Amino acid sequence: MSKTLKKTAQIPLGPRLSFINRRLELQTQKLNQAIERFTQRDKAIFARIVDALTKHDQARANVFSNELVEVRQMLHTIFIAKLDIEETSSRLQEQSLGGTANIDDVESLAIAAAILQNARTGLISIFPEAEGELGEIYNSISGVTLDAGISIGDGWLDFADIKAAVDDELSDKATLADQQIKDKYPALPETPKKPSEES
Repeated sequence: MSKTLKKTAQIPLGPRLSFINRRLELQTQKLNQAIERFTQRDKAIFARIVDALTKHDQARANVFSNELVEVRQMLHTIFIAKLDIEETSSRLQEQSLGGTANIDDVESLAIAAAILQNARTGLISIFPEAEGELGEIYNSISGVTLDAGISIGDGWLDFADIKAAVDDELSDKATLADQQIKDKYPALPETPKKPSEES
């Protein structure tokens, strides 16, 4: 998107974005609490797998392994959502707090809204209440974006640029979440060899 046109609009961005950020911080706290709960559940299931394998009970180990996979998938979703919300908050904090919005600000707000929508979509299957809570925050960001865009004038956004930026951010967050899961949680234990199988 060409940045040669630097139209600005005098709108009260600061107070509105600060309020939205406080709501995002609350959502981040909730996700941190959820991660802790699922982490404790992960540890308990992992211990059951180890116990079953130690007793050479492969059938029971398989049941617990499948349960652990489901927990890890939910944790992965929560990690991505948390990263998305943190990215959204970061973009809001970077905006002009003095009341002046330019094209770059509006574009960044549009990207932030799209990233938050991804978090909302991912979390609904785990936390149905996220649809309403994050939906309200998404609408607030969209409202600020729309007001700033209308004030600046027509032709203020390049949607191809926005989509590309959002796709890049979501891909980066998914990769980072993968790494965080690998770093934080142990891999599934291998089935121990029976004495007769050892050389």
